[in-house]
Amino acid sequence: LELVRQRWRAFTVDEYQDVNLLQQTLLDLWLGDRDELCAVGDDYQSIYGFTGASAQWLLGLPRRYPEARILLSGGSGALIYEESAEAPFAMRLLQGLGVARARILLEDRSRNTVENAIFSKALAQPKPGERWLLVTSAHHLPRAMGVFRKVGFPVEAYPVDWRTRGAKDVLRPFATVGDGLRRSDTAMREWVGLAVYWLMGRSSELFPAPTPNNG
Repeated sequence: LELVRQRWRAFTVDEYQDVNLLQQTLLDLWLGDRDELCAVGDDYQSIYGFTGASAQWLLGLPRRYPEARILLSGGSGALIYEESAEAPFAMRLLQGLGVARARILLEDRSRNTVENAIFSKALAQPKPGERWLLVTSAHHLPRAMGVFRKVGFPVEAYPVDWRTRGAKDVLRPFATVGDGLRRSDTAMREWVGLAVYWLMGRSSELFPAPTPNNG
């Protein structure tokens, strides 16, 4: 166990809603008295009950880690039509899962990624030694990391909402023309965003890459 703890500083568990008692016990042994755990899951997607899996481990995280803070950042980026802010909706979802309102930092004024970073830093007031994860769509994460680094908010990348499986999908045809156009539009927006943010001095670099500390 000590060898495992020395080799891996932190653990990430995806699909946490499908963890069973044996897996949770093993994870607890690996962690020991540390709390360096990143867990991602959705209790509504728990489908492996026949293996002993239970969403109780996911839903119990707020009680097991009472000191962990959650910052939700996202206002409305609409320029013409009025749209609801993203952060309050996510807050209601977390409260429905049992997370106390007092543990949630809500930032609902930002209209773009730059304001996400500026307002989030001001609200979180990160202290030396604290570990903050930046959770956002994989296709948007490079631009977001560049902006957060630029404003001086040290965060660690945690990509979600993957749209491809990597290099293996390079030659894979799209199911429909519409699907291809939609994904191309998403990719083009991010490529242009990377270039514009860098040229305007809003990003730390043109192509933000992982740092040795981020893995």
